[in-house]
Amino acid sequence: MNIKNDPQDVSESELQSFILELAEALLVSGCSSHRLEYRIQKICESLNLYCQLIVYPSAIHMQLENRQTRTLDFYLLRIKSIGLNLGKLHDLSDLAHAVASKTISITQAQMRLDMIQEAKFPYPAWAQALGYFCVSALFFRLLQGNLWDSMAAGVLSLGVFFMEKLSSRGVHSSFLSNFFCASIATTMALGYASINPKVPLSQLILAGLIVLVPGLALTNALAELSHRQLVSGTARLMESLLILVYIAFGVYLPLSLSGVWK
Repeated sequence: MNIKNDPQDVSESELQSFILELAEALLVSGCSSHRLEYRIQKICESLNLYCQLIVYPSAIHMQLENRQTRTLDFYLLRIKSIGLNLGKLHDLSDLAHAVASKTISITQAQMRLDMIQEAKFPYPAWAQALGYFCVSALFFRLLQGNLWDSMAAGVLSLGVFFMEKLSSRGVHSSFLSNFFCASIATTMALGYASINPKVPLSQLILAGLIVLVPGLALTNALAELSHRQLVSGTARLMESLLILVYIAFGVYLPLSLSGVWK
């Protein structure tokens, strides 16, 4: 069922505020720049509203038509930090599609957007920790590790998880968080290797840190570069590479101090 989005249903300022808020929510939840631009353009086309926008990982430049004053309003949104929340991103994408296909009014869409943004993370901490444990344990198992060594890899990932939780309460950058997580996991791996010298240390460390590897971020960066989003794609690519560099330094420091890597 199509619902006509009547411009008189909301004011121009409320309409522009909704579009800006939706664009910001999509970017913060992990939407790629080219997909975000496509979704916002589709919404504006369905509303018969002129729109031009450029999206970067840390900012949104948008020009929207104001049909009341018959002028173009320019907006610049500064995005402090972006993350990845696939559940929220899915809900926001469905909302954007519903608005573009006119199956929901702007007023209803604003209410739904507020509900999505206010929704809490659906999984408790113990479920997240269990997910970390299973990923690392199964990954080490794929590397031909035995059962006990796989369990040790899972314990390493628990150290990473708790370090991430502690780091999220601080004010330092996420890059330092990756460094500390890698250092903690490597130190734990060295402790286990002192008990079981036959364990393949490099594979154990890799399995414990697999949850930190920015695989999806690298994929999104390459996807944006392939869509000629050069600024956004390059920024995301460099961010992913910096994460890998911090992880590498976090691994190297305990190994060098212990004399394993000279």
